[in-house]
Amino acid sequence: MTTANQENLDSYIAAYDESFPYHDDNIGVLRAYAKEFVEACKPRRNIRLCSLGIGYEIVSKTIGNALADQIGKYVIVEGSPAIIEKFKSTMSFPFEVELVQAYFEEFKPDEGFDVIEMGFVLEHVDDPALIVKRFASFLKPGGVIIAAVPNARSLHRELGHRAGLLEDMYALSKWDHELGHKRYFDNDTFRDLFEEAGMTVEREAGLMLKPFSTAQLKALDLPRAVWETLYFAGDVSAKYSYSLYVEATAPQ
Repeated sequence: MTTANQENLDSYIAAYDESFPYHDDNIGVLRAYAKEFVEACKPRRNIRLCSLGIGYEIVSKTIGNALADQIGKYVIVEGSPAIIEKFKSTMSFPFEVELVQAYFEEFKPDEGFDVIEMGFVLEHVDDPALIVKRFASFLKPGGVIIAAVPNARSLHRELGHRAGLLEDMYALSKWDHELGHKRYFDNDTFRDLFEEAGMTVEREAGLMLKPFSTAQLKALDLPRAVWETLYFAGDVSAKYSYSLYVEATAPQ
């Protein structure tokens, strides 16, 4: 069986292309996540920050623009050499950045972090609880992990299930597999990851509201303003939002 340490992460790079059917969904929810992340970091200064993964680059570029005066050092851990090379060709930050090629299961920092960001990471890894526990141990006292994952009980999945179109709300689709997804979470299973690691969940929120499937929404030919509203409407119902968001702190 392929382990995390053997997995070829470059094999998923095509899923980050604009031709991927859920590209716009992914970009929209990442923008919503990045907005929440920036707000959570605003009270902090001279932040030693770690990001798990690069992905679509939305979060890292938002950090560079919106938190330029607050970051002391930025460490990005990424397992895909191809994604790293692509990112190197465009990255530009007004603060110190260290780009580390490593699997999350193997990365070991030389200093603690004030903030660790793992947006849309835990659905990809073999053992999410292991990752949360490992990185929680890398936090300084009172440090925070900020994370987001897709929601099994998103409104479009809930309605599809009730209509008899989706037998199992936790089942992965062909497109989930192409993105490297290995599971879905709900509010309880997501929160449990942090509480079982000895952290305190300070805030939970929803990201994006998706009432119907992507194909159904595109068939409606909705105005761009409606899409923009949906991206940032996760607060309408966190339980049924497209993705789940958490801020969890380490003991002081």
